Amino acid sequence: MVFPAAQFCCGCPLKAGVHVILAVHFIASWLTLVVCGGTLIFDRNILDGSMNHAGWSTVITAFVAMWGLVFIFSAFLGILHRIEVYVRAYLYYFIFISVVDVIVVVVLTAFNLACEIDPTAKAAGCGLHRITTLVGSSAAICFQWYVVFILWSFCEEMKGVFHSGALGIAIGAKLRCKGDQALDIFDMPSEYTGYGSMTDAGIGGSAPIFGGSQPYHEVIYPPPRV
Repeated sequence: MVFPAAQFCCGCPLKAGVHVILAVHFIASWLTLVVCGGTLIFDRNILDGSMNHAGWSTVITAFVAMWGLVFIFSAFLGILHRIEVYVRAYLYYFIFISVVDVIVVVVLTAFNLACEIDPTAKAAGCGLHRITTLVGSSAAICFQWYVVFILWSFCEEMKGVFHSGALGIAIGAKLRCKGDQALDIFDMPSEYTGYGSMTDAGIGGSAPIFGGSQPYHEVIYPPPRV
């Protein structure tokens, strides 16, 4: 069983890590759209001015990057409004592009397409090119799947925190202590019978464990003899 991560990289909170991931992905998606748009309109790479005729791969890349902006914006809204489903939608999109990257690397290395980029390459140069492509792409893919793990861990954290009945009780009690009207967004049924220390007398049927007559549990150790 895989357990969710508790932190991002070297001690950073998961929420901060997800913000960094979304910001970097947002910038990368915009750069991809700009490059693909320049290739489609001007038939050249606008970064270095070299000739680059647009093909079907350019259109697909631009389409995926454009949809990525939608999912990135959705994830930001999910974090802002604490809606786990929006962040999970971005997680599924990121899994999709990670799988596509794995397929592209396999095709480039297995079918020797990396050497077709430079038809004048010799055997040694071709082999070096393939090894470099394989190592670099594999490292990038490993990092991508680490990002997938972080996103999944954050989704599980949101799901566990914001769907916890005990937390809903704590929030309501805190609001009552402040004099505000209790707003228990995790509304629990009136017939709920729970652990005595987690519920008060207002929630039906709760009772101390071991049938104690006191309204609280004994916390002294060793406990006094009855």
